[in-house]
Amino acid sequence: KALLSPFDNLQLAAKLAGNPLSETMILNALAQVGLARQCDLPVRSLSQGQARRAALARLLVTPRPLWLLDEPFVALDAKAQELLGGWISEHCTNGGIAIFTSHQKLPEAIPNITELNLSSKTLVHEKREQNKKLDKVFSGEEK
Repeated sequence: KALLSPFDNLQLAAKLAGNPLSETMILNALAQVGLARQCDLPVRSLSQGQARRAALARLLVTPRPLWLLDEPFVALDAKAQELLGGWISEHCTNGGIAIFTSHQKLPEAIPNITELNLSSKTLVHEKREQNKKLDKVFSGEEK
């Protein structure tokens, strides 16, 4: 994948998913992630943030009901984090599910989220307003 360009990576991912895309659709997705000018460069020559955005562009071209993302905000600047947060929010609003890990503060663009904080054993949901101790949830004391 690192030898391929962002364009070629998206084209390959779409074909493997059984959803071949036109050149215009791929270029539009790369423009949305800010890689229109880098679309033909090998991914290995991109910065870490650009490479992350190239990988995340697959979310835009290969529709899936469930997104499993490992540290998706790593190496992204604040603007790209908010953009990705908006995609996650839109995906969930349209009936999708996004499950991801993060050691970073989550973007405000994700307004309705259930957050599991393993270090403090809290479950935060309903727009991050309501906390429940996991001990109570798992023990059955709280439903």
